[in-house]
Amino acid sequence: MHQGKWSTMEQGIRCLRELAVLEIIFPEDERFPKSPDDVQCTSQMWLRFARLGPEMYSRYLATLQWREGEDKVGILVNKLRIYEDTVTAPFCTHVSSVEKRLAEQVQSLIEEGHQKLKKELKEENCHSSLELTRAFAIGSRCPPAKERGYTPRGNLWLFLQEHGEDMRKWETLLLL
Repeated sequence: MHQGKWSTMEQGIRCLRELAVLEIIFPEDERFPKSPDDVQCTSQMWLRFARLGPEMYSRYLATLQWREGEDKVGILVNKLRIYEDTVTAPFCTHVSSVEKRLAEQVQSLIEEGHQKLKKELKEENCHSSLELTRAFAIGSRCPPAKERGYTPRGNLWLFLQEHGEDMRKWETLLLL
């Protein structure tokens, strides 16, 4: 049996049904329904249910119109699910739009980085062959980029940081 507070709507629905089961187990009338969804919700059940819930649902639970002896637990469960859907749907839409915007920004930053790298490579190709020979000689003494710890992601990270991007906000996004 769920005795503590509930924090999600599904836990709340389970709690309400468990309160209805208590009514089934200890009925005052022999003709009492055997299904928790068919039990009439009493004011005592509703108050206990609302008290066990989180504060974010308390206003809705206080304003929810139900009639003593008329509304069954199943009807209230449906109302709670509808409320949950109306609350979470806009949030999910907002999150996906933010995610899409961030992906577009990252893609544009990557494209900018590629263009700058191409430009730098073209400028480097204009140097004399002596400088290129010296660069190849130095490069042959250094280990490959992956051995030095450079990866495409790491290069992008350094590029963004060098161009004034606040990397702390990216760290929190990567942790999500």
